[in-house]
Amino acid sequence: MLKELYENLFENKESWGSYNEQIKKVRQIVNIYLAAGNKLWGMLAMGEFKHFVIVKFKEGVAVDELTKGMEKLVSEIDAVKSFEWGQDIESLDVLRQGFTHAFLMTFNKKEDFVAFQSHPNHVEFSTKFSAAIENIVLLDFPSTLVKAPA
Repeated sequence: MLKELYENLFENKESWGSYNEQIKKVRQIVNIYLAAGNKLWGMLAMGEFKHFVIVKFKEGVAVDELTKGMEKLVSEIDAVKSFEWGQDIESLDVLRQGFTHAFLMTFNKKEDFVAFQSHPNHVEFSTKFSAAIENIVLLDFPSTLVKAPA
């Protein structure tokens, strides 16, 4: 659309018309560029959508089995852009408050996260995962990238 408008304005000088018509066309171009720029900025500012889970597992739970299950789950669902997890090894017990593991999923947009939540494999796995948890903190949020990975 921009290319056609540009060609119409600048390559076909016979169609320029009066000064007022020229101003209208220039305003159209500026408005289109502003709208496109605002949409792009909105997408960049919004960033990705994150699903962050911090858990304390019940005593005797086979944590390795659950983490392998989660790795399998996210590999089967295309909506998940990335997945990482870890076990706390550095924090003082008083700061950790019993939580031992963190899981972070990244989605391109909130709609992908919503699709993930209702995916049958996630629903099935969540039942097993929830049964193994003594305590949980769960945060779902649009992220704002401040410093990109090097």
